[in-house]
Amino acid sequence: MKRFLSLSSAILFLSLIPAKVLAHCPLCVGGAGAAAAFASFLGVKYGAIGVFMGGFAVALSLLIANRLPEKFKFQNILVAWAIYLTTLIPLYPFLKGDFTAWTASIAGDYGSMLNRTYLIDLFIVGSIIGSLIVLYSMKLSSYITQQRDGKMIKFQGLIITFVLLIVSALGMQLWPR
Repeated sequence: MKRFLSLSSAILFLSLIPAKVLAHCPLCVGGAGAAAAFASFLGVKYGAIGVFMGGFAVALSLLIANRLPEKFKFQNILVAWAIYLTTLIPLYPFLKGDFTAWTASIAGDYGSMLNRTYLIDLFIVGSIIGSLIVLYSMKLSSYITQQRDGKMIKFQGLIITFVLLIVSALGMQLWPR
C-alpha cells in the first residue's frame, strides 16, 4: 500500500509540472468544433460561425508557430499554415451547406467566366473574414495608439479584435438571402 501511495504521489507531482507543448492541440480543435456545432444547433448561420472559427484558427496558429524555436527558413509561415488548415479542414464537413448565389454579368454569353452564377460557401467566406480581422486588428491597434501619441486603452487589442469579430459575425448572420 505504501508503494502504491508513493507511486501515485510521484505521478501526481509529475503531472503538475508544465511541459512545453510543440504540437497542435486536437482538444482545442474539438472544443471549437463542438462550440461551432452547438452554435449551429442554436440557429447561428454558418457564415457567422466561420468568422469566429477563422479568427480562432489564425490566433492558434500564430500562437504556436511563434513559440517554436526556428530551425529553418520560413518555418513559422509553414507551421502557421499547417495549423490553420488542420483547424478548419476537419470542421468543414460539419459546417458546410450555407451557400449564397452571386451573379456576374460583366461580359460575354451566359456560361462564360464573366457571365455566370457562382455559389459561394458562406462558412469559407466567414472564416476568411475572421482570419483577416485577427491578422490585421493588431496593426489597427498600433495605428490607433500611434494616433493617440502612444496612449493605449487597457486591453485595446483584445477589444478591437472582439468588436470587429462580433460586428462581422452579426453582418454574416443578418445578411439577407
